[in-house]
Amino acid sequence: VTELSHYSLLEREKNYLNVHRLVQEVLRQRLTPAKRKTWAKRACKLMNDIFPFDWDAPVTWKPAATLLPHAWAAAGHAARQEVAVDTAARLYNSIGCSLRRQAAFSEARDAHGEALRLAEHEFGKEHEDVGVYANNLGSVLRAKGKFEEAKAYLERALEIDEKPLGGDHPDFARTLNNLGTLNQSQGRYVDAEHLYRRSLAIREKVLGPSHPDVAQSLNNLAEVLRS
Repeated sequence: VTELSHYSLLEREKNYLNVHRLVQEVLRQRLTPAKRKTWAKRACKLMNDIFPFDWDAPVTWKPAATLLPHAWAAAGHAARQEVAVDTAARLYNSIGCSLRRQAAFSEARDAHGEALRLAEHEFGKEHEDVGVYANNLGSVLRAKGKFEEAKAYLERALEIDEKPLGGDHPDFARTLNNLGTLNQSQGRYVDAEHLYRRSLAIREKVLGPSHPDVAQSLNNLAEVLRS
């Protein structure tokens, strides 16, 4: 590390090492194809393990934003090398959620779209992870005002969720809620109310009356009734 820093090929800052991009590229070019796959897989799994974003924990939002460029890179290397595809999909999904929280909707759409593509390739079109990623892509498209595209993905997620999970699963309730939000955005208040009530009933039954998701459903139902 000391020798590299003398040549400005690496910088040390607190607990971080910043490696010059030329050095990164030289190291990658010297790897055999098998080694490239090995390291791409390791990097993706490591980044997925440490990427901290959690919707319900604001303390994680800033650290996740700091790690976004590294997460993009790690997921991208794994996807191109076709290794740890399921992990890369999860990482892309987390990236998309973090970007949505920052209202970076175009970038979030790209991340959620890549998560969905990888999951479909790895698991097929009916897997429950595909339902999660389709739901998230639909949600960001709704935020961008792409209502018809959003509806297609949310309805697809709803259909996927209902098959393996059944009608009393939190993921199914989440998709009902998001589809309700889409209907509310389009002024279809009666349809939105119906979807919110279904989501609320499931969440109260499965999660209990004091869960934050129940509060979300109550809030959304109140908003659509006010409208």
